[in-house]
Amino acid sequence: MIRVSNYQDLLKVIALTCMIIDHIGLYFLPETWILRAIGRYAFPIFCFFAGFNFKNSLRVKTLIYGVALYLFTTTLIFQELIEANILISIFIGYVYLSIFQSRLVLSNLGFWQAYTHFIVLACCFPLTGQFFEYSTLAIAMMVLGYSVKNNLIPIRIAAFTTAYTSSLYTIIIYFDDFKAPEFIVTAIVTVAIYFSLTFKNFHRVNNLRLTIISNNLLSIYCIHLVIIMVVWRYSIIGLFLA
Repeated sequence: MIRVSNYQDLLKVIALTCMIIDHIGLYFLPETWILRAIGRYAFPIFCFFAGFNFKNSLRVKTLIYGVALYLFTTTLIFQELIEANILISIFIGYVYLSIFQSRLVLSNLGFWQAYTHFIVLACCFPLTGQFFEYSTLAIAMMVLGYSVKNNLIPIRIAAFTTAYTSSLYTIIIYFDDFKAPEFIVTAIVTVAIYFSLTFKNFHRVNNLRLTIISNNLLSIYCIHLVIIMVVWRYSIIGLFLA
């Protein structure tokens, strides 16, 4: 039986679309900064729901896809070691939640425990970012999602933290010379993240039939990235190497 599509599915499809736009900008139009800015919507949404939907399972499938994509990328595309992709970061997040979930849920100070984990993980990003994509910042976002699911943090507070942290990350990482247009687009994306997470109940059903997409996000992520990288490496770059 096919699961009924809900608001969470809609957010994931929107995030998927933004992610594809981001990757097109990264590989084919690196000077078009607005494409990268639009893509900043995807990361916090995906990581938030990875934590929100965590249920005592490490989801080894995520690790298998992540490792396979990493081996493909390092051997056939860049031909050198690079940072591990976000799928591996998310799997590490699953491991982290499996270790600390009982302390978070059973603690009498659940709110403060959750935010302590978030702050520590976010602060560790400068030390780990060179090894894993988004690294501990991805895990921090997952902690927020998991905390909302278990009623440790109110959704509006978690949504604000998610949106603000994502905005700060964008400013620090992507824009060396941050001018008015970049600030405006980043502000719009930040507001979009906040209202996306607070606009409706995540389980509110709709008639959009999006489950076939949301249920296959891992496959879609890997397939679209492989296609983009192959075209970039063997068509675009190949023209210059010929």
